[in-house]
Amino acid sequence: MTKKAITPALKHEGYLVIARTGPMFFGLDDLEEATKYCEPAAKPVKLLADEAELATHEQAQGEDDA
Repeated sequence: MTKKAITPALKHEGYLVIARTGPMFFGLDDLEEATKYCEPAAKPVKLLADEAELATHEQAQGEDDA
């Protein structure tokens, strides 16, 4: 019997660039800026967040849309 892995719903929240000075986070609207900190052959890494965790966090932070 094969067990199916449950994959949580993920939401794209931004980009990660590992620069010489350390990790840098860029929001969804900042892909062009993030690319400026990458070497020519590199691209920013998509950051994905678990939707349920994100919703819980936003609610606790008072940032929910409801």
